[in-house]
Amino acid sequence: MDSKYYEEIHSPYYERDRVKLFIVKNSKKRLWSMRIRKERGGYITRALKTSVYTIAEEKSRAIWLDFLTNESLGIEPIAESRFSFVVNQFLNEKFRVGKVSNRFLFLNKYAKAFFENEDIKSINQSRWDSYLYFRCIIASKDFGGSIEENRIGEDYKISISTLTSELSAFKAFLEWCFIKKKLSEVPALDSNFKRAIPLRHIASGNDLSGRIPDEAFTAIKRELRKFCLNPSKDKTPKSPEDRHYRVLMYYFCQWSYWCLIRPGRALSELRWSDVDVVRSRKHIDKNTGEYHKIAMVNINKDKRGRRRTTLFPVGSIHYMYELKKYLVENDYDVVNGWIFPRYFDREEHVSSRVLSNKIARFLAENNYTYRGKTYPCNRSPRDTNNRITSYVLNRHQAISNRLLKSGWNISTVSMVAGTGISQLQNRYLSDDVRYNPDHYAS
Repeated sequence: MDSKYYEEIHSPYYERDRVKLFIVKNSKKRLWSMRIRKERGGYITRALKTSVYTIAEEKSRAIWLDFLTNESLGIEPIAESRFSFVVNQFLNEKFRVGKVSNRFLFLNKYAKAFFENEDIKSINQSRWDSYLYFRCIIASKDFGGSIEENRIGEDYKISISTLTSELSAFKAFLEWCFIKKKLSEVPALDSNFKRAIPLRHIASGNDLSGRIPDEAFTAIKRELRKFCLNPSKDKTPKSPEDRHYRVLMYYFCQWSYWCLIRPGRALSELRWSDVDVVRSRKHIDKNTGEYHKIAMVNINKDKRGRRRTTLFPVGSIHYMYELKKYLVENDYDVVNGWIFPRYFDREEHVSSRVLSNKIARFLAENNYTYRGKTYPCNRSPRDTNNRITSYVLNRHQAISNRLLKSGWNISTVSMVAGTGISQLQNRYLSDDVRYNPDHYAS
């Protein structure tokens, strides 16, 4: 080190060769700093923020030991390892364009508030359990990013699926830290949430699948059809465009329910050329004596990026023809065009998010009657804490009904719905047991 730039230079007692303590010349406060020479060349400088040499020496020793530990583990030496700082790095790199994915929002909303300036290397199962308690007990529903001391009350519940999703995202963050050499290994975090969270705060309906009672489901579907196709005077569409999207919203739900297609992009991006109509070799129409028609729907890209084929059951194919008739009457292309086209730009399909938002608005603003009582369409009469969403209405209920009423076994539902058998067993096993008790009794 060139002495002309430094007022004082010392080699500390713990390392004479690679570490130097110094005060820069002409500095007003005469504060000590340290400089470490890396094994592969280059230097790292840190301010010690003290004018007392003995204190500076002890501070520098702690930094030096941390540096040696990181160096031996292959971790980035003396990297900024505060949790909040590293999370910001992770989110900025992963989402350079556009807003942060919903999957990772909890990092900003809850995790940063709990871990704050903790070293990410201190995260282990014990700290994760403490975070879960904070997440579910201390943080309020409208938690904005800073710790609030007010408790949320005994009625607040959080679903296992939400916690599982957050754990998966948190592990993805830790794996990114490992790749960036901020961690020497990814800590093992398990999903035994009941160990950290009181049972009263974990949501659990009467059915594991959160199934809507049959009468309530029928009533909600009736209200949906009335709202979309035969609205009352006070709910008349405000414009032809509004009417168009109401029609699409109704048939979007029917296609999702009967074909077991997720109510997302896989459904909204279908074209009429993806549908093949074949004649059944088994099912005969009792009225006409002819064989029923079956519509085969070819999904180009499902959730896992694979092609798969599903179909309309023989008793529900009329929903396909009703939508096709509406589009023909309004001069839409029903040969190669979109099944769910936009109103103005007919060459483009409607975004699944637009339709899902409209369904959510319908569920929030309309009511149904179940056993003499009135409920909002987005609440189940069995557990009013569980919200009914487009996904619950069209997919969860469809899978549950296939197991409970249609006599399909889990492997058949898994194949047609395009979801894993283990996922169905975890979420819908109660429905399968109820339908086929002899199988499990033996």
